[in-house]
Amino acid sequence: MASDGIIDPMAIDNIVLVANVVVRDQAGQILLLRRSQTHPRLPLMWDLPGGLGEPGEAPQEVAERETREETGLTIHDLEKYGERLAERDGRNFRFVLFTAVADGDRIKLSYEHDQYKWITSADIPKLELPERLREVLLRLTSVQ
Repeated sequence: MASDGIIDPMAIDNIVLVANVVVRDQAGQILLLRRSQTHPRLPLMWDLPGGLGEPGEAPQEVAERETREETGLTIHDLEKYGERLAERDGRNFRFVLFTAVADGDRIKLSYEHDQYKWITSADIPKLELPERLREVLLRLTSVQ
């Protein structure tokens, strides 16, 4: 741990990188993906594009690759929004959240997801979302 109380992710062995992206369209709507019934974690739950990093990948690379793989979209104006470290089932994770703008709106879903939707802040209370995601989306849409 650094002297200022912040954990240095480089000081943790075997850390798993996870990057997610709040993708907006030109109108400012946010893209959500619904996990398929067969998804191993939280099936049928709405989520953001993203996933696990591969060895040697930087967080930005993970964000761009996962968005492209899961949606068929390329993105621009990629900016880091936040980061946190967590431990689950004896594994250390580094979660990095980005915001970006989609280059187009033609979605081609991967097998991991069965639906998508572009949402506004008014849609957030009506959706089944993990609480942490709901909080982030409400924060992001309140500063539009």
